[in-house]
Amino acid sequence: MHSFITIYTNSPHHQTFLAFVRTQENHVLNNYKISGDGCYILECRFQSNEHLDQFLLGLNEYANYKISIVLNKQMTVK
Repeated sequence: MHSFITIYTNSPHHQTFLAFVRTQENHVLNNYKISGDGCYILECRFQSNEHLDQFLLGLNEYANYKISIVLNKQMTVK
């Protein structure tokens, strides 16, 4: 399951969130710091809904989030 998770932190101190992300290398493909809607976007892959749920339970200790699930890849940009 391929997903993009927009992260919303409540604190200007992001160290604990970033430390959590570093422990999730098996799920997190990329971590982008962004401007606009949210603070970060995580690009992730999960083997199942259960793995996603466990990840989100841990993530919720550090930040709020909005998740978008990839349904289908439309094209590859070169």
